[in-house]
Amino acid sequence: MSKTLRLSDGDLYVGPDGKTKLLEEADKAAQDIAAALLQFYNSERAFGSEIDQLEFPIFASRALMPGILHQKIDQAMRRLLDYQEKNRYLTATERIVKYDVNIVAMNDLQFLFYVDARTAAGASAKKAAIVSLRHQLPESAIPSLPGKL
Repeated sequence: MSKTLRLSDGDLYVGPDGKTKLLEEADKAAQDIAAALLQFYNSERAFGSEIDQLEFPIFASRALMPGILHQKIDQAMRRLLDYQEKNRYLTATERIVKYDVNIVAMNDLQFLFYVDARTAAGASAKKAAIVSLRHQLPESAIPSLPGKL
């Protein structure tokens, strides 16, 4: 069995008692999902995601973005599964064997996604995040154009 330190907003979690917390089993799997999705892709480690490289062409159809986002999430999850496959310390309670990706368009430039994963022992590990592409549009002087936010 492997354990890892709990993270919160990218830093070590320190509880009210001033101590860090160790995660294991499905909680560790959920944190591993977050790490795979939120870390920049590293080709040397073959780990991380390329969600940060999403681009939204101004004239592209909004209907394309969920598919593109799904592809980036799926790539990151497959990298995580490959990484877990090589880790001999993982147990069935933390090894992810199956996952589903769900994406909801909140508006033209923001998408909610969540990953619902199952471990080999049948435990559920879930993570959600919002991807916002608002920063990619230039400000428009004409209010009716999409760049005016």
